[in-house]
Order: sequence, then structure tokens, then C-alpha cells
Amino acid sequence: MEKSNLFNHALKFGFIIGIVNIIIGILAYMVGETLMVKWWFGLLIIVINIALIVYSGSQYRSSIGGYMNFKTAFSVTFVTFFIAGIIGTIFNILLYQVIDPELPGRLATAAIEQTEQMMTNMGAPADRIDEQLQTIEGRMNDQFSLMGQIKGFGIALIIYAVLSLILGAILKKSEKTDSAV
Repeated sequence: MEKSNLFNHALKFGFIIGIVNIIIGILAYMVGETLMVKWWFGLLIIVINIALIVYSGSQYRSSIGGYMNFKTAFSVTFVTFFIAGIIGTIFNILLYQVIDPELPGRLATAAIEQTEQMMTNMGAPADRIDEQLQTIEGRMNDQFSLMGQIKGFGIALIIYAVLSLILGAILKKSEKTDSAV
């Protein structure tokens, strides 16, 4: 019963987090798509996701009596990340391949301009800037392709596992036992 309850809880919160990410993505797209390549915007999304995952984990712990071992804490956070990640990847594939196939090119251009500006401000030599911009351009084109999206999800699974290990350690709570000697 508990495994079914864990999966249902993770499915519910994974779906909620996935939808939140889609809404944020749509708003960024509508407000100004260059927002999607800003470093602080990506960091903000990560913080929001982690906060929602912690909330989800603490809600699950409360629902099962206030105590949760590490394995269960890891499982509920990882499955929640996984579900949210699948939803986000499907949305991104639709956005970049169907809804607006020119968007990846515009985002790549914005990322290149942003990197060039940052490197110039830091006083990097022109040859180093050109080399870095060529690397970024190739990486950006790969990132937005269908295979790039799928590979990105694979890499995200590794990141989800690491974050779930950390969050599992934070969310676990053992019953206190009286060990009278």
C-alpha cells in the first residue's frame, strides 16, 4: 500500500511541478524569450523546483505518520523529479520542434550575444572570445534538436538522482527510540 501511495503522491506533485514549469516557460516566452537564456532565470527555476520538491517530500512524510527513512525520502523525491522532468521535456520538444521551430536559433543567438558581452566586459582576448562563441554555437544547436532534448533529459536524470540523494538525507526523519541501558 505504501509504494502505491508513494507513487501516487510523486505522480501528483511531479505533474504539478511540471505544469508550474510549463507556465513559467510560457510566460518567459511571451514576456521576452531571451529571458530563457539568462543564467539567473535558470537558477530561479532550479530553486523553485527544489522548494516544491522539498514541500512535496515533507507533505508525504506527514501523510505517512511524520517519519520517513532515507530510501523512501530518496524515492519520493526522485520519482517526483522524474515525472516533472518528463512533462517538461515533452513541452520543450513541442515548443522547439512544433510550436516555434525558429526559437532555438533565436535563443542560440541571444546566448552567444550574452556570452560575448560578458567575456568582453571581463577583458578576454578576441581570439579566446571567438573560440568560445563557436563552441557555444555548436552546443546550442545540438541542445535544441530532438536528440539533444532526449540527451538532456538523460543528463537531467543524473542531476535528479544527486539532488534526490541530498534531499532524501534532509527529508528523512527517524523515530526517536529510548535506549535505556
